[in-house]
Amino acid sequence: MQTTYTFCEDTVSDLHKDAYGFRPRGDFWTYWEGASNDQKQYLWDSMCCTFERNLELERELQDEAVVKFENTLASMMHLGAKSKEMAIHWLHEAHNTNGDNEYLDYMLNVPYGTVKKTLAV
Repeated sequence: MQTTYTFCEDTVSDLHKDAYGFRPRGDFWTYWEGASNDQKQYLWDSMCCTFERNLELERELQDEAVVKFENTLASMMHLGAKSKEMAIHWLHEAHNTNGDNEYLDYMLNVPYGTVKKTLAV
């Protein structure tokens, strides 16, 4: 029975960056170049698992950030904002985002489009 390998020599650096947040350095390349295909596949699979765990954690953090954003808007309206638009304007001022909704999404760690979608409702 022949083993099927799914690792890709051309994209291993990209996967490493996605999994760990930085490009691989010398020690990694020394290991990679001397590794057997089985060892490379094990390392590849490990990086894929790390990347998937990081994606899931990011989704959870963004879900929490959306709830916090919605609660913040409700609190601001309770404290005197006459509309969601005004509350979001205040958030832009507080975060120094110059009215850039995508930048505010970034600053609040909510998924891109959240502020724009909130304004459209």
